[in-house]
Amino acid sequence: MITFISLFLGLIVGEYPVEVQPTEGVVRVEIVLDGAPVAEMTAEPWVSMVNFGAAPLPHRLEAVAYDSAGTETGRVTQWINLVRSPAEASLNLELDPEGISTRVAVTWEAVEGETPRNTRVELDGALLPVENVEQFELPRYDPNQLHFLRVELDFADEVVAVAEATFGGFYTDSVNTELTSVVIDVGRDRKMELSDLSGQFLIAGKLQDPVAVEKGSAEIMVVRDVQAQPALRTLYSKARSLGSPKAPKDTFLRHYWTRPRESVVGERRYLLHPHSGDQQLYTRNLLSSFLADAMQPSNQRGIQHIAGASAVAGMASVSRNRRRVVLVVLGLPGGDDSFYSAESIRNYLGALDVPLEVWTTEGKAWRQTPVHQWGEIVEVEPGYRLYRAITQLFKGLENQRVVWFAGRHLPQDIKVKQSASFRRLGAGRLSDEASSRERDSKQKR
Repeated sequence: MITFISLFLGLIVGEYPVEVQPTEGVVRVEIVLDGAPVAEMTAEPWVSMVNFGAAPLPHRLEAVAYDSAGTETGRVTQWINLVRSPAEASLNLELDPEGISTRVAVTWEAVEGETPRNTRVELDGALLPVENVEQFELPRYDPNQLHFLRVELDFADEVVAVAEATFGGFYTDSVNTELTSVVIDVGRDRKMELSDLSGQFLIAGKLQDPVAVEKGSAEIMVVRDVQAQPALRTLYSKARSLGSPKAPKDTFLRHYWTRPRESVVGERRYLLHPHSGDQQLYTRNLLSSFLADAMQPSNQRGIQHIAGASAVAGMASVSRNRRRVVLVVLGLPGGDDSFYSAESIRNYLGALDVPLEVWTTEGKAWRQTPVHQWGEIVEVEPGYRLYRAITQLFKGLENQRVVWFAGRHLPQDIKVKQSASFRRLGAGRLSDEASSRERDSKQKR
C-alpha cells in the first residue's frame, strides 16, 4: 500500500526530503523516525523534510499509510546509517518425524546473480565443514538445548550475505527470523554461557533475553593516515627484531583507504572508501600486515577523509556480525578533511558497538596539541610500544562475545543493566533503578 521513493545510502545527517508513493485509497501518510512521528502528508506531492540529526547515528525510518477511516493500511521500513548487503540469504531447516531439525537448505539472491566464491557455516560458534552449502546435513545435537546456526556467503567485490537460525531448546519448531547482534566485553569471564545473560538486557525499555551468544571470528579494520606511512616503514624495520605477539586464531585484517573516490548517483554525491579485502592474520605476517603491507595505492591522490573512512569501516564490520575493532593510525595532527568530526564518528561507532583504537607514530606532536577529538591516542614508536599496543588490541578482541536477539532492532535501543558482570562496548548501561523506571514507563504507554 506504500513504498519509499527516497532511498538513503551512505552516512545521512541533517535534513533530507523523504518521498513516498502510496496506493489508491490512502488519505494520510505518517513518517516515523525511531518510533516518534516527525511528519505527516495528506495529499500530493507525498514528500516531507525530515531531520536526521547533526551527527550520524543509526535510525529506523517508517512510512505508515492510513485510509479515510483512520485504519492503517500499510507500513514500510528503511534502516538509515546501517549497511544493507546487495546479497541476501535464507535458511530452511527440514524436520524429521520427531520434529528434530536434520537437514538445512540454503537459498540466496545477489544483485549480480553470482555464485558465492567462499562459504562459511558455523554451528554454536564453531566451524562446521560443509561440502555443498546449498543443502547439508546437521550433525547430531542435543535437542533439549538451544542451538545457533550461521551461514555466510562471500561474493565478489566483498559482498557478503548472512543467514542465521535458532533451533532446539524451548522452540518446538525452528526459528528463522531476522536477528540483531550486539557485542559485549566479558572481561575475565571468557566461559560465559547463554544462561548467564538472562534478565540482563532491555530492548526499547522491555526485558528481552538473547537467543544465542558466540565467540566466532574477529576482524580488525585499519584506517591509516598516509602521512604515517613513511614512519611505519621505518618502525617496521626496527620492530622486526622484537618478534611478534601471537596472532589470535581466526582473526582477519582489512585496510580502508583514507582518500575516497567520488560517485554521483542522480543528484546525490557519494564518497566511497575502497578497501584491501580480508587478510587472515598469522604470527609470521603480523607486523608486516599492520605496518608494511597494503599501503594505500599510489594512484590515490587528493585530500584525506580519515574520520569518514573510519565510519565506513565500522559500518562494514557491523554488517558482518563479528568481534571487531576499528584501528586508526595517525601521522601528524591536521591531516583530516572529513565532513564529520572525529568526536561524532567516535559516538557513531559507539552506538554500533564498534571499539575504536587510535595509534600514532607522532606522539610528541599529539601531546602538544591542546584539543583533539579522537579521545585517547596510543603512541606506537619505538617498537616496544607497538608490541604492547598490539598485545592490548588482541586482548580486547579475546574478551568480546557476539550476542544475538530475535527481531530487527536499533543497536542503541539495546541496553544492559548496570549490575551485569559484562558491559556493552558502545551504547551504554542502565542501573537497576533506571532500567526499572524505563521499563515501567514503556509499559504505561
